[in-house]
Amino acid sequence: MPERIFEFRWKDESSPYFRIAHDNHISEHMLPFGSEICLEVVDGPVCMGYEKLDGWHPCVAGAKGVRKCEECKRQEGMPIAQYCDGFNTEMFSGEELESLSAPHYVYFALFDKGLVKVGVSGSSRGFLRQIEQGTQFALIIADGMWGIPARQMETTIRRAGVVDKIQVSQKKDLVFPDITASAAHKELLELAERYLPGVLAIYPQFEQFVKYPPQFLEFESFYHLQDALDIRKPLHDPTLEIGEYVSGTLVAVKGPFLVIETDSEKVLLDAKRLKGNLVDFSAKPVGLKKDEAFQSALF
Repeated sequence: MPERIFEFRWKDESSPYFRIAHDNHISEHMLPFGSEICLEVVDGPVCMGYEKLDGWHPCVAGAKGVRKCEECKRQEGMPIAQYCDGFNTEMFSGEELESLSAPHYVYFALFDKGLVKVGVSGSSRGFLRQIEQGTQFALIIADGMWGIPARQMETTIRRAGVVDKIQVSQKKDLVFPDITASAAHKELLELAERYLPGVLAIYPQFEQFVKYPPQFLEFESFYHLQDALDIRKPLHDPTLEIGEYVSGTLVAVKGPFLVIETDSEKVLLDAKRLKGNLVDFSAKPVGLKKDEAFQSALF
């Protein structure tokens, strides 16, 4: 039976999954590594409503052709986890600000040589934030700060020249980056040495949270990337339209990107693009079913 995809997430550092929207609740469709998977797009996207502290609210208008309509965006407001920079606190309620009253850490995330962002994550989430965004290597530069000062540190570094967002299109081209762990570690340490002194000159009270030395992390094994690299088949990155499907073995997942092995190729699929679509997960012949023009272009 086809199901409407609410979103793609990681449940923990080894468990990617889809959240499926039903009439009055959200269920989970797990995506185990090495399992057989089939994804057929049956219908285009509809607005999936919005989530707030009190839970999920389906779109009352049933807006079609969009993943989130303007009314649901208005109802959702500005989620503090996305929009608070540590200085604009007057924009949020006391309840929202209270949600940041827990330990956070500040990090640099590297996706490829020269492509690094600064970010903040709640310490209780472990390194799930890095997994969700497809980080290849990371450097934890401060830990144990409450959310507001952590975001102030992030914003100060961003204003000094380090971006805090990487576009999905950039990440898609870098699922298999060409950089060694030692080169990544060196690049990240140089960034910390360049930007941390400026932050501490403004906010010396932050030094008690700075990690000496910073903690270096590698994430390739979480994604099972080597399993995908060991498969000597061409890699293609189609977008599934209505009536099209891919069926095969899920060999790797990096951030939102699924790598599915079929009989003749590896298919790289952006799972987040399926948000709002009606998808049939039932088994079908192994392969990628696209329109004839696309298939001719491939082969």
